[in-house]
Amino acid sequence: MVETPALPKDKFELQNWPLERTDLFCHIGKGENRPRILSSFRDPGEANALLPVIEKLAESCDLFVMADSRGKEILERSGLDFLKAKEPTVEKNDLRDPLLRIVSIKADVILTGFSQLPGSELALTANAQYDYVPVIWVEDYPGDIFVHCNRLEALKRLVPDYFCVVNDWAKRKELKNRPDYDPEKIIVTGQPSFDRFAYEDREGIKKRVRETLGISKGEKFIVYLGTTTEVVSPETLKFLIKGLKDCGLDDYKLAVRRHPRDVNDKVAYDNVCEEVQDKVVDTTMFTTSEVGIAADLVVSLGSTEGIAAVYRGIPSLHIYIREMLERHRDKGDYFLGSPPEVVEDGSAPVVYKEDEVGPILEKIFFDEDYRAELKKKMDRWQTDGHATDRVVDLVLKVASDNKKTKLEK
Repeated sequence: MVETPALPKDKFELQNWPLERTDLFCHIGKGENRPRILSSFRDPGEANALLPVIEKLAESCDLFVMADSRGKEILERSGLDFLKAKEPTVEKNDLRDPLLRIVSIKADVILTGFSQLPGSELALTANAQYDYVPVIWVEDYPGDIFVHCNRLEALKRLVPDYFCVVNDWAKRKELKNRPDYDPEKIIVTGQPSFDRFAYEDREGIKKRVRETLGISKGEKFIVYLGTTTEVVSPETLKFLIKGLKDCGLDDYKLAVRRHPRDVNDKVAYDNVCEEVQDKVVDTTMFTTSEVGIAADLVVSLGSTEGIAAVYRGIPSLHIYIREMLERHRDKGDYFLGSPPEVVEDGSAPVVYKEDEVGPILEKIFFDEDYRAELKKKMDRWQTDGHATDRVVDLVLKVASDNKKTKLEK
């Protein structure tokens, strides 16, 4: 008998079965003829973008959410009134097959995001084409979804009926990656999870976080946000630490936030931080959002939270060392694309060479004219707090139109 070789665990980050298993969550309201919305997410970005929409839809719709990984974790922690669907039975009408469960829901609208490593989002979109259910995708990272779709030929055939994007820049970027898509179906709604920037108590959160961490008024608080990519994330942190030394900044504290699906071991980051260990603070008691609000500088390789910093008026540095990215192309080709739009319009600085990190940090911390100009550019990224309403209005309209079409048939 030939033994089946064990899977190399270091290459498969999805090892926690209860977390990674796709589960179905339900919210059934009172009243008849409520629209039925079927949603799905797995990554933190898409989960955070869809949760405000789902919460508002719960007032008038029956909701079904297929979630796994960190998306499921976020849903379970959200406090929303969702019940986990019962486990399938072994009886005659068993719906153990996830696709059969999707069909049985008979949704009026499919509402989903799109992760870097998509799962049930694709299953819902593909199945909707056969069931004639309209699909709405909601973008959580500007201009990013069709980039993912173009990576595999099979994915190019899967497109939504409507596509909600962050802004006009994102719409142009998505159309550039999919020029055959109908531009009228791409609707600029804003990013629902960014609505909170219009209402959050930033000063109060900043004070609480810094006091808890023991960061004095004179100290700069720098937050590094890692990526999912092997090797690239710790190396980028290494460039940051060297740049801090080169620019002469000594009075600072550093928080290293690993991505929830980071494949790098924590030891890799500890080794990089060894020479500045006295400056590293443990922020695990706070959310990434809270830590980002308290920061004087957010540093990342294209993180969504790096973009959030700009919305909040906090300097955000994006490190795209081309030589490093090329060296690890096979492990991180996803990150070889263009930096986010906040870089394109000058609202966030970017560096492409190792020797550029120190000088840009010097400008950020010591050049008042540069900081004032950066603030002016960041001020353009204000949110009106109504992106959720715009997405909800679209979902309800599409659901209503679909119901009418069904009745006419």
